[in-house]
Amino acid sequence: MTSLRIGQLLLAAVLAAALPIRTGSAEVPESLSLSYDMWEGGLHALSLETRMNRGKSAYSVKFSVRTRGLAWLVHPFSLKAQTDGVADEHGLRPLHYRSTSEKRGKTRRQEITYLDDGSLDVRREPKKNGKPKNRVPEDLTLGTLDPASALLSIIEAFARVGRCEGSIPVYDGKRRYDLLVTQGGSRNLKSKGYGMYSGPATVCRIAVEQLAGFKKKKNRKGRFPSAIDVWLAPLAGGEPAVPVRLEGKTDRGKMILHLVKARHREPVERAAR
Repeated sequence: MTSLRIGQLLLAAVLAAALPIRTGSAEVPESLSLSYDMWEGGLHALSLETRMNRGKSAYSVKFSVRTRGLAWLVHPFSLKAQTDGVADEHGLRPLHYRSTSEKRGKTRRQEITYLDDGSLDVRREPKKNGKPKNRVPEDLTLGTLDPASALLSIIEAFARVGRCEGSIPVYDGKRRYDLLVTQGGSRNLKSKGYGMYSGPATVCRIAVEQLAGFKKKKNRKGRFPSAIDVWLAPLAGGEPAVPVRLEGKTDRGKMILHLVKARHREPVERAAR
C-alpha cells in the first residue's frame, strides 16, 4: 500500500527534523515528543508518535506508526523502531537501528549495527532460504546513515548555515537512496481543524533519489513522491522550529501529515554503547 511506504519516508523526515537542536540563543529543550496524523485522498490513513532525546554526546529516537480507519481494515500495519547514536564535532554517527513491523499477521524484525570501519551488520527475520533477503549490494551501504540520523544531520546543518541543502546517503535496511535537500519558500499555514499549528512556516524540500532495493513493477514510480515538503515553525516564542506539516504527492493524490500534539520532557543522557 502506497501510504505505508510513503508514510515511512515521511516518518523519517519527522523523526530527524523534530529532534531538538540548539540554534542561536534560543532555549532549546533536549527532549521532545510529537504526534502526527497523515491524510491521503481526504481519508485518515496513518498515525505516528515520536519520543526523542538529544544529549550533548548522544541521541536516541523511538517511534511508532500504524494505519488508521479504512486503511487499517484493508491493510493493517504497524511499526515500532528505535535508533541510537553518538554526536561529536565530526557530526552524527548511528550505532544501532532496530525495528519490528506487523503486516497482515506477519511479523518482521530488523537490526542494523554500524561498525567502526563504516560497514553494516544487518540482521533480519524471517530469513529466505536460511539467509536474509537483501536487494542492495554491500558496497552501496558503506558509510550510509539510517533515515532519522540522515535527516537530523540535514536539520542541524540548516541550524548552522540557515539553509536547507545537501545530499545524504541513506540505507534503511531494505532500500538505498539519497536525500537531496533544497531550500523552499514560506507561507502562512491554516490548520483547518486537522493540525495544532497555524501561522508562518518555512519549507525544506527533500527529494528521494532511488538507487537500490525498490521493487521494479510497472507504473510503480508514480507511487513514490518526487519530493517531500517539510514545513518548519516554532510552536512558541524562543523555541526551535519543528515540523508542523509535511506534504507529498503521488499518482494517488496528495498526502499531508499534520502535527496534532507536542510535549517537552526532561533530558536524559544515554550511554554511547
